[in-house]
Amino acid sequence: MKRLNLTCIALLIILMSASNFCQNGSSLISRFQPESKLWLEGTSTLHDFTITANNIKSSISFENSMNENNSLEEYKITYLKLIVPIWKLDSGNESMDENMQEALSAEVNPNIVFELISPVVFSFNNVIDSIKINATGNLTVAGTKKSVDLNITVVTQSENEFEFKGEIKLLMTDFSVEPPSMFFGTMNTGNEITVKFEMILNRK
Repeated sequence: MKRLNLTCIALLIILMSASNFCQNGSSLISRFQPESKLWLEGTSTLHDFTITANNIKSSISFENSMNENNSLEEYKITYLKLIVPIWKLDSGNESMDENMQEALSAEVNPNIVFELISPVVFSFNNVIDSIKINATGNLTVAGTKKSVDLNITVVTQSENEFEFKGEIKLLMTDFSVEPPSMFFGTMNTGNEITVKFEMILNRK
């Protein structure tokens, strides 16, 4: 009888804990919305250029909860992986795209990949509609992996959506990539590339 009572108490505690979790927090698996944007900006000896990323794939796990008086909503991104297919990068110039694919070794390493290293925590209340956060992750380009730090602005788009906005400057040579050249070397791209993004996340 005593063992039965202990079992009942244990089950009650588990049910209460589960109920409390459902009321105060949740864990979600999501992905960035199709309207999200990511693009690269660079320079060359002839003109500046913009390269648009298409068919971006993503996977995100995050938790959200409210504080005791429901005045502050906290979010914790525990996992994030972003995959950018090199074959879907588009500069609007076919010759430039082909040179870029060759420089990035697309045949061997067809994707640029970003993976979050440590969780990111941020909070919103009824007054704040945008905040600054920092995220550290591994960026893999042409088979070379480097740790990068991102400064991101998180904006409340609606009751259901966040927008993550930011940019980061990278050197191609840091990833063992030789800046592409065209027209028998008469056009050379600069070593520095600026990656910009406006990513939309459904937070519900």
